[in-house]
Amino acid sequence: MKLNPKLTNAETLKLLLVCALPVHFWAIISLIYDLSWYLRKRNLLYFLGVSGYSLGFAILESLVFFGFIYLLTFLFPKTWKKSSHMAVASTLALVIAFWAIVNQAYLLLTEISPAWFEWIMLRVYYRQHQLYPIFWILLLASAIFPIVLLPRWERGQNAAIALTEKLTVLVPIYLLFDLIGIGAAIYRVITYWI
Repeated sequence: MKLNPKLTNAETLKLLLVCALPVHFWAIISLIYDLSWYLRKRNLLYFLGVSGYSLGFAILESLVFFGFIYLLTFLFPKTWKKSSHMAVASTLALVIAFWAIVNQAYLLLTEISPAWFEWIMLRVYYRQHQLYPIFWILLLASAIFPIVLLPRWERGQNAAIALTEKLTVLVPIYLLFDLIGIGAAIYRVITYWI
């Protein structure tokens, strides 16, 4: 049995860029969150060096995430139209990334505990065991949505592909952050050894 890729080379590149966007978005948000601490304790060059490591890791994480989504495309049925593959894969990538960011944001909020978050947690703390099944149902429904509905819904496919096109426009922005951060990390390593 021979596995044929369901995506063209151009679609594969777009899927890679769609997978990289949320990972880089969250990495940049995390760096902005830590910026004041780094500037208080160290200096801007130290922050740029640390951000280079974070953004370099974000590149690796994006590649692993892309590999996972790309491998899932081999499981897509042959009966789907060609345009469905890209729409489903990119939407699935965005849904999975969204829930991963929600999970990280929840962990961050439990760490810093702002007043509004504590107010919410006081009201649901003893009911959290009831909220977990609802959370999992919501998570599974949002992951199954692109797989079940998009292949049958032409307008949804067009919207997903249009969103993919618009998201790939943001590539130069996060690649610029990558280059600045990785360049600062390389400079930091070179100056350390000299």
